[in-house]
Amino acid sequence: MSMLQIRDFPADLHAKLADRAKAQHTTMSAYATRVLQRDLDQMTLDEWFTRLEQVIPSTGSGGRGIDSAQVVNEARDEAEDYLMQGILGEQAQPA
Repeated sequence: MSMLQIRDFPADLHAKLADRAKAQHTTMSAYATRVLQRDLDQMTLDEWFTRLEQVIPSTGSGGRGIDSAQVVNEARDEAEDYLMQGILGEQAQPA
């Protein structure tokens, strides 16, 4: 197992880490390892876009393969329809 040393670790973060580890009935090292593992298990935005580009064919600009204006407009339309149905009931028809 490797070792990690963090220099100039802020005192307030150290205190929070100690408090949370104590609340979880574990060591600061074990708690910090879990927090880092959880963060590192999440995809970065670049990794997410790379994976998304493998699924969605290129249609937009910006090198990301997504027409962001279209996505935003579609999401806005769906949200508006949902709100109108909530306000007017089931008889609401999308414009």
